[in-house]
Amino acid sequence: MNQHKVPKTMNQKYEEIMKLIVDFSERYLNEEYIEMSSKLTAALSRKRPSPLLKGKSNIWACGIIHAIGMVNFLFDSTQTPHMKAGELYERFGVCNNTGSSKSKEIRDMMKMTVLDTEWTIPSKMNENPLAWIVNLNGTPIDIRHATREMQQIAFSKGLIPYIPDQEEEEEEEQEIDYSIYGNVIPFKRANKIENETIDRKEKYKMAQALMFEAWQTINPKKRIELARKAIGLSKYCADAYILIAQESDLCDEDKKELYEKALKAGEDIIGRGDLKKCKGKFWEIPKTRPYMRAKFQLANMLWEMGETEEAIKHCQEMIQLNPNDDQGVRGILINWLILRNRCKQAETLLNDYKDDFLSSMAYSKALFLFRKGDFQKASKALEEAIEKNKFVPLYLLQFKDMPEVLPEYVGFGDENEAIAYVYDAFQVWYGIPGAIEWLDEKFHKELT
Repeated sequence: MNQHKVPKTMNQKYEEIMKLIVDFSERYLNEEYIEMSSKLTAALSRKRPSPLLKGKSNIWACGIIHAIGMVNFLFDSTQTPHMKAGELYERFGVCNNTGSSKSKEIRDMMKMTVLDTEWTIPSKMNENPLAWIVNLNGTPIDIRHATREMQQIAFSKGLIPYIPDQEEEEEEEQEIDYSIYGNVIPFKRANKIENETIDRKEKYKMAQALMFEAWQTINPKKRIELARKAIGLSKYCADAYILIAQESDLCDEDKKELYEKALKAGEDIIGRGDLKKCKGKFWEIPKTRPYMRAKFQLANMLWEMGETEEAIKHCQEMIQLNPNDDQGVRGILINWLILRNRCKQAETLLNDYKDDFLSSMAYSKALFLFRKGDFQKASKALEEAIEKNKFVPLYLLQFKDMPEVLPEYVGFGDENEAIAYVYDAFQVWYGIPGAIEWLDEKFHKELT
């Protein structure tokens, strides 16, 4: 099973973890996940001291699969294979919070990032833009669309994983004078290779690749610089406008303008004709996602600026475009509708998601019924909400302090989910007379 170097003292632990991973992957994933998991488990085994020595094997196995899955978009339903994170935790017998925490611990230890080429499974490598983008005279290009000679140079320097569409039996070795190309190193390419004409679609792909790099960059100034470069490549890069608005010290009006530009850019990439065709299945189609991200950010900005009607309208349109609501817009929209006393619309939204798995909708339902004066139904709804997530009252009632930074990952029923909900719902709970006192009373009854 193991082709990777593992210290003798770690052999038993390595085998225990890999047996669980192999059994799971053969049933739900594929051979590539077994191989990549073996590589990662071996790397963790070689650390001194190895973190694998502490903790149960099933938790490590779950965390390893989850970490690799994060790199390869395992939890995206448009990918193959794919699965929900909750299913992964359940099948390894691990609670959501433990599984996600272990995954983050591993990714932090190994400095793993989304689209990390070192941990991309082979079948996904061709789809990974970071594996193929090189800079030419300061302009990123997708080396897959360059000449074969340029590809060979990049491959010989270890800059790309393989030569695209290479057929070894037809390839003839060629003598290449590398001196005419200068020093070829990642993201600082030769100055003497002529740039090829790149159409709008390719420029957009390259701009998105720059955004992937920006999202992984810690330095805010560098992130903004990369986003500006992305816009320089393609004015249709909606995510770049969003990042600049979020990271820059701008007034609300300027941020609003950037989000509007992002929305327009996202719409142009989809195409006006396709906007109607994609309705009902937005987010399932990757090209619609920048548009939806921009619309969500604009809605939040409008709400903060007091333009509440426009904010609500944007969120309602998002729900219509994507009833599955992968972004969780409904959890924020319901708070806004309750605050603005839009009872009929709030009731409709709650009915549309009456079997919702999000505890945020359960607590909002209880609050809505309380505001209506239907106290019997409100009490029952609150009991159900507390059963879904017992941590929410602790933060709403301020028994626990909210963290300065919102959690990176949220599970179902865990403390991170509670923090995320209270961050959005604090205003509405404290804005409705008697709501907090009612929650306090009911919560203490639950405890007793």
